[in-house]
Amino acid sequence: MSDYSGIRGSVIDAVRVLSDPGYQRKMWVEERGSDPRLIEDLDANISTLYDDTGVAESPHDYVGTVLTSEEEARAIVALDRVLTPLLEALPPGADDASVIAMPEWRRVVEAAREALDVLTAGSP
Repeated sequence: MSDYSGIRGSVIDAVRVLSDPGYQRKMWVEERGSDPRLIEDLDANISTLYDDTGVAESPHDYVGTVLTSEEEARAIVALDRVLTPLLEALPPGADDASVIAMPEWRRVVEAAREALDVLTAGSP
């Protein structure tokens, strides 16, 4: 598992960001564009879960490496079940402010909170 600790940390960080609407408003809307070195937005966190790691696409495949249990995999599946349909329904070019204002986004935040609780249950 230790070889995957960096990937696990990235996944947990992305889930943490998706669980925190205050952080999203601050970083994705209010601070957006204030620092060209700052790459913090919805796309970056989605990329972490899907493109960079693949964990959200097939979480059960990552049990024993990035994820520690089937419970963690189920929590990621639950997040994917609300996140993917929302992302697929977005109009082209939808900005982060519009996405996080959608009523459906609340379900993503709640699923991310639940997943974060599971992913960090054994952490100090």
